[in-house]
Amino acid sequence: MQKQDTDIGNKLIILEDQLKANGENAGTEKDQGISDEDMIRFIVQEELRKSAEEHDIEKSKHNIILHRVPEKNTENVAERKANDLVFLKDFLDRVFNQEVAEDRDIERLYRLGRWSEDRARPLLVAFKSAEMKDNIMTNLKT
Repeated sequence: MQKQDTDIGNKLIILEDQLKANGENAGTEKDQGISDEDMIRFIVQEELRKSAEEHDIEKSKHNIILHRVPEKNTENVAERKANDLVFLKDFLDRVFNQEVAEDRDIERLYRLGRWSEDRARPLLVAFKSAEMKDNIMTNLKT
C-alpha cells in the first residue's frame, strides 16, 4: 500500500507539472468551467479506484470457489462453518493429497449468497498463499 501511495504521489506531482507547463490547455479547461483543482481531484479519485481494483485482483488470486458442496441445514452459523471446514480439509486431503491447517493455510472461508434450506450455496475459500491455490488448480488438470 505504501508503494501505491508513493506511486500516486509521484503521478500527482507529474500531473501538476504538466498542468502548469501546458498553459493553453489549462486556459481551455478554465473556459469550460473545469478548474485545476477539480481536474487533480478527479485524477486522484481515478488513481485510488484503480489501486483498489488492483488490490482486489491481487487478493482474488488466492481464492477458489467450490460449487455443489453440501451445506448443513441448521440455523447455527458456527456449526455450518465448522462443517464446511471439515468438508474442505477432507476434500483437499483425499482428492489432492493436500493437508490444510485452518490457522496456517486458510485466510477466509465463507458461503456466497443468502442461506436457504433448499439449496447449497457456493463456498469461497481464500488461502493465505497463492501457491496453495495454484497447487490445487494444477492438480485439477491431471
